[in-house]
Parts: sequence; C-alpha cells; structure tokens
Amino acid sequence: IDTDGDGLCDETEIAWGTNPEAVDSDLDGLTDRAERDLGYAPLLPDSPPRDLLVFLEEAEGATAQYPIQRIVRGNGEVYTGAFVATRVANRLDYDASTFLEQAHAVGAYPMENVFEVLPEAQQFRGVFGRTELTYEIRFAFDGATPRSCVTAFPFSYQIKREDGVTVGFGRYLLVVLPDGGRLENAEWCVPDGGCI
Repeated sequence: IDTDGDGLCDETEIAWGTNPEAVDSDLDGLTDRAERDLGYAPLLPDSPPRDLLVFLEEAEGATAQYPIQRIVRGNGEVYTGAFVATRVANRLDYDASTFLEQAHAVGAYPMENVFEVLPEAQQFRGVFGRTELTYEIRFAFDGATPRSCVTAFPFSYQIKREDGVTVGFGRYLLVVLPDGGRLENAEWCVPDGGCI
C-alpha cells in the first residue's frame, strides 16, 4: 500500500519515520522517494541544499547555467575541472549528461594570476597566488523527451591540480521541471515497478 502515491510503501515510510500520507514529509519540494533514491534525507528540509539545485524546464530552447567557483593558492600549476554524471534508473535511461550542453572554464579573479585559460578543456594554466577560479556548466533541454513530471539527475564536478590532487569537489542535482512548472507544485515522476 502506498497511500500518498510517492513510490514508497506505507510500511517503508513508517520504518523510516516519513509520513505515509504526505508525498514530501519535509516540505522541501522533493518527494520522499526522490530524496531516498538520490541519497538525501527526506526529513531534513535543507537536504539537498537549495543552492546545489539546478533547474531546467522541459521546453524547446530552455537552458540553465550553473557557476562553480573555487579559491586555490597556486604556484604555477594547472587546474582542470571535470563534469561527472551519476547514473540513475529511469524510464528513458537519461542522466545529467543527456542535458549537458557545455562545461567550461570561464574566468579567474584576479585574472592576472592566471597565465592561460582553456575554456573547452576546463583548464586554467600557470595559476599563481590566491585565485578564484570560475567554471560554468550549461544545460539545454533540446532534443530530450518531455515527461511532464519532475525528474532529478545527480552530477558532480571536481577540480584537480596537475599532480592529481583534488582541490574541489561538489555534488549537485539537475531538476528537470515540466514547462512552466515550479518545484513546489509540480508532480514528480514515480519510478516504475510499484512502491518499495
């Protein structure tokens, strides 16, 4: 039995302490099932943190940009960013890379601390001193199949120094909304196979 229709069986919700009569126990806009499937806490309204969500509408021509900034202390090194999509089970076999249009290096502050920026390589070369590096991820809906319900796709972005040391890592969530929809009132896609 799944009273609220969120994809979690009532007995599972009772065992986890979520409300079997509410799709979203913590009222953060993500269903209890979505939070559970994506590794977040369905009873904490700041899980996932709102500033780590990227919203994209299911509309032809819709785009979303997300900046990633990291302060480094360089001594002439090279810093390279990398976008990594996390696989999730869904009917269309999509992940965040399905919507990825571009990930690139965009700038640094102060710019004079960087010898060269290679945007497409997501790379800053010859970084000296305390410098804020800015990368940008751009998503586009073009060509994807609309679901008319909310879906979410986790991804991460990591920044490595040329010696292989990770100097920045973040976990984010691309939320794809029906055209004109808002997270607070749009219906979420329920995974196939009944409740768990």
